[in-house]
Amino acid sequence: MAREVIDFSPGEWVEELTPPKRRFQIMAVHAKPGTRAPNVELAIDGNPVHRLSLSIFALADMQRFRRVR
Repeated sequence: MAREVIDFSPGEWVEELTPPKRRFQIMAVHAKPGTRAPNVELAIDGNPVHRLSLSIFALADMQRFRRVR
């Protein structure tokens, strides 16, 4: 079951459910021309120097990630 694509916004936190169980802060949501799915730029443990870019559909996988409130 996936979340809606527009459900993510910068400043929110998500956490991996499987090891190494890192926390990510969403920095940006953007789409590149010619790409179907938007990408999400994540800061690992809130550190903007350490970044990761994932497809929004990968981040919406509730088996892999959960939103931290």
